[in-house]
Amino acid sequence: MTTQQLANVAWALGKLKVKDRIKLYERVAAVIQEFHALDLANLVWAYAVLRHYDERISPRLEMVMDEFSVQELVNTTWAIGALQFSNASLLSAVTRSVKEQLKSPTELSLQHLASLAWALAKSSVDIMQDMCKIGQALL
Repeated sequence: MTTQQLANVAWALGKLKVKDRIKLYERVAAVIQEFHALDLANLVWAYAVLRHYDERISPRLEMVMDEFSVQELVNTTWAIGALQFSNASLLSAVTRSVKEQLKSPTELSLQHLASLAWALAKSSVDIMQDMCKIGQALL
């Protein structure tokens, strides 16, 4: 299976609320270094829907975080917030990427900012001052 197929299977299992997912998790962990930004964003979102926390994906997330589009970053940050990842290194990478996106807010919508604010608050990351400035500019 390709990484896109694995991410799609994880998403489908989440939507179907399938209980027995151990083989999927092990397969994903075995090939996590092959995941590209889009597939990884979809995988993390699916894991959040499945309520599955797997620390083995954190190093790869950190590596590709700067490659995410705005939407991929928002979705991934939402998933991290929903799962309440506690990996300090990963949260630092997320914060850095969000701050980088905030520097050029042309692609950010108020919906993006709201999702990021919720997710970062769930993860106890405080960059609200930066986000408020962008929100005011968008209004």
